[in-house]
Amino acid sequence: MIFQCERCGCCCRQIGFVVEAYQIDFPYEVREDGSCGMLSEENLCKVYDNRPLICNVKDFAEFLKIDEEEFYILNKEGCLMLKTL
Repeated sequence: MIFQCERCGCCCRQIGFVVEAYQIDFPYEVREDGSCGMLSEENLCKVYDNRPLICNVKDFAEFLKIDEEEFYILNKEGCLMLKTL
C-alpha cells in the first residue's frame, strides 16, 4: 500500500505542533510559524530522500510496530484534520 500524499503541505506547515506535542527530535529548523524549514514554496520537501522518520509513513509504521495499512488510515485522518486548521 502506498500513502496517497496530495502534496498540500499541511503536515509540513504544522510540524512544530507535532514535534512539541510528542517531544520528537527533529533534525531540521522549525520556523516561527511552525512550518518545516525544508518545505519549499511548491509544497515539496527539499530533503525528501533523507527525510526524518516521522515524515516517512511506511518506515514510521514499521518503527512503531503498527500495521502499515492501519497507520495509513490514521495518517489520512490526521491529514484531513490538519486541512481544517
